[in-house]
Amino acid sequence: MRAALAVAALVLTATALPACTQTDPTEAPDAMDRPARYDLTAPPTRDDLGYPADAPALAFDRGTGDPLPVGVDLPQGRTLDLEAFRVDSVAGGREAPPTSLYVYTSVPRAQADAALEGAAAVLGLTEADVARGRAVYESPARPDDAVELVAPPLDYLTVGLGVRKDERREDVTVIYEFTWTAAAPAPAA
Repeated sequence: MRAALAVAALVLTATALPACTQTDPTEAPDAMDRPARYDLTAPPTRDDLGYPADAPALAFDRGTGDPLPVGVDLPQGRTLDLEAFRVDSVAGGREAPPTSLYVYTSVPRAQADAALEGAAAVLGLTEADVARGRAVYESPARPDDAVELVAPPLDYLTVGLGVRKDERREDVTVIYEFTWTAAAPAPAA
């Protein structure tokens, strides 16, 4: 257990990553080619997340490439540092503010306990939540088994973890789901 927590602490320790300006993946397919850090300590704007002009959503996918470091700064001084293969965000329209950020990670089953326990420590998930997540990848049941874990709210932010096993690659996918109510736009002068 100590070793697992030590690994989780290493994985989730804050590091200073350079900011990453993303562009529409249809125009720049290699947009997710360097580390990124997302500041969710307050509701982010389209510019904060790197939305292209007039885009209703933002998506970067490393596909089969190696994952990249993605940091997420959360309210209450909490930080997640992850190795992501995909990042998505959704806004309510082409000019609307974003309301979500999804960070997709994948770990070998041998490292899944440490990753889940580390996320639980940062996000305030219970031991029962961890057990529910663990049951998904330890179960010999169907390969599409999944569970959604919801952490206690962090100020304005709701955080969920989607845990599922990937039988084809013998990996565990953890999707970090950050959602919020978008800040109202400033009144026109």
